[in-house]
Amino acid sequence: MAHTSQRAGGPRRPPPPPAAATFAGATLLGAAVLPYDSWRFWTRVVFQTGRAGLAEDTANQSLRGVLARLLHTPEPGLWWAAVAAVAGAAGLAVAVAAELRGQRAWAVTACGMTALLVSPVSWSHHWVWCVPMAVVLATLNGAFVLGAALVFCSYALWWVPHGAGRLELHQSGAELTLSALYGGTAFVFLSLVGGALGRTPRSDQAVAKE
Repeated sequence: MAHTSQRAGGPRRPPPPPAAATFAGATLLGAAVLPYDSWRFWTRVVFQTGRAGLAEDTANQSLRGVLARLLHTPEPGLWWAAVAAVAGAAGLAVAVAAELRGQRAWAVTACGMTALLVSPVSWSHHWVWCVPMAVVLATLNGAFVLGAALVFCSYALWWVPHGAGRLELHQSGAELTLSALYGGTAFVFLSLVGGALGRTPRSDQAVAKE
């Protein structure tokens, strides 16, 4: 049976999530110290994704980069927004399911992978989340770890035409597959974790909180 702790003023409210509180505090502190620069960043610069580099660059392993190469366009526009929204919802659903089953490491890693997928730009060196991903996969099946190691240690995404001349906009089917390996692996990871969670009952602690 659910139980709610009471105080004189009513039900006790849970504290804000540490990450959200830290983000809000740092943002407000920056606004207090540099109000003009903060206003300019949050109202204009944050939307100028092109300043980070070309979307189609093979080093950009986010969904936006994959779609830019797949559609042979420097700006996938609404296609990216729609796919990113679906991927974000699915990835966070996996993370929530993991947390409710007491698998916090799985939940955190799912959040990291989801963030890399939906970010406008996720350079190849941002994918350090492959390390905790491998740890989580090891709890599921050792073969999965081997597959992930082959993807992230092969440098396969650099085997495709890239560099000056925007060569990434003219890739063939096989080249497109190689230049989407990181994002594809993230989807496989989320699918494997989601499937494993579907066979795992929710933890007693999570049920008691309801």
